[in-house]
Amino acid sequence: MDSIASNPAWLLSLLQEGEVYKVGGPVRDRLLGEKTGKDTDYLVRLISIERLQQLLRPHGHVNLVGKSFGVIKFTPKAGEGEEVVTFDIALPRTEQSTGAAHTDFLVDFDPQVPVERDLLRRDFTINAMAENCATGELIDPAGGQADLRAKCLRMVFEGAFRDDPLRILRGAQFLARFELTLDPVTRAAMQDAVPLVATVSMERVAEELTKLITLSKKPSLGFKLLQELGALKIILPELEDTVGVDQPGGYHAFPVFEHSLYTADAAPAQLRLRWAALLHDINKPQCKQVDGTKATFYAHEKLGSRTARKVLRRLTGTCSRRA
Repeated sequence: MDSIASNPAWLLSLLQEGEVYKVGGPVRDRLLGEKTGKDTDYLVRLISIERLQQLLRPHGHVNLVGKSFGVIKFTPKAGEGEEVVTFDIALPRTEQSTGAAHTDFLVDFDPQVPVERDLLRRDFTINAMAENCATGELIDPAGGQADLRAKCLRMVFEGAFRDDPLRILRGAQFLARFELTLDPVTRAAMQDAVPLVATVSMERVAEELTKLITLSKKPSLGFKLLQELGALKIILPELEDTVGVDQPGGYHAFPVFEHSLYTADAAPAQLRLRWAALLHDINKPQCKQVDGTKATFYAHEKLGSRTARKVLRRLTGTCSRRA
């Protein structure tokens, strides 16, 4: 746990006037015994957004790109040989997604809002924890630590997925990444909100799929959940088409869908390699020809290369008519 003296100078300046908390992922990862990384997010109470800027400027660069959301991006001065790191420093807030693509949010931030209220707006209990930077005290209003111990993925509040259906993909990513069991009530809420996944921008979808593919030992767990919920046919209909396509003949132990997922699991956790593994048989359903007790899939690799390119261009927002 952090003591006041062990905190950097910029953080000490904030602690002299208010309360500072580490929030979300870094707290979760510390409780899991994992490396927390450099991209820690902070929550600051009892200091106005204007005063927060004044206190931070002597210690580094202040970027106001998220000021309207109560968030400041702060890059402390780095000494020679030190890594340059940028932190998100936010005031407590409440928010609700708006707009057809869920890219806009109605945000109300207030330095007087209790930290517990801010945490209870978050997606899953394992992400709804904070650690007081002065005392090391754990703030856990939703029971995230108990859920971590039970390896349970549970939503914080009813309506979480309707507020932002991207959270369905985030849930699949967390389930695979930490090999969790999905709470039944949370599963039902995800299922109910699945049609709204179609309203999420492809850029946001791609970001979560990238995390699922690169941060999970077994991304298959996340893709299976998305398929079971009905979200896969919305975001990756080409992969959904491989579900239930068997491969008779003794060369493959699994149908095309499962074979593709397990191939991705076995590939190194690099974005290009895992996408290649996931999509390498993407057009086998269209090329399947049954011959007695066997099946052939001639030219599936040629057609599949074009389909894979189309899928990835769509996800990165550069899909063209020629793709």
